[in-house]
Amino acid sequence: MGEADAGRRRCADLSFTLFLDDPASYEGGELVLATQRRPQGVKLAAGSVVIYPTSVLHALAPVRSGVRRAAVGWLESRFRDHDQRMLLHDFEQAVAGQPHDANRRRLTLVFANLMKLWS
Repeated sequence: MGEADAGRRRCADLSFTLFLDDPASYEGGELVLATQRRPQGVKLAAGSVVIYPTSVLHALAPVRSGVRRAAVGWLESRFRDHDQRMLLHDFEQAVAGQPHDANRRRLTLVFANLMKLWS
């Protein structure tokens, strides 16, 4: 963290799980994410990663046989407010779809200023 970041609080926005073992080498052990529709089990190939909002409730299904290893971690943001993060994301996506002209330059400047203001 640089000097400019020293006084800023960061927020873990995203969590990740990196699967380290071949899923055929163990039974069970699914990462279960509580999505809006229904709980979703995730069991990916070794070297694959799943990224999900930190706010999503999750659990690990019991490993019935074999060994399941994974690396977990969090991605941080300078933007504590979820709505600000989503607004900036939507704004960035909208600007990316614009032709390269004076309006896009202005929108890019507005985006940069919002990032400075909210971070």
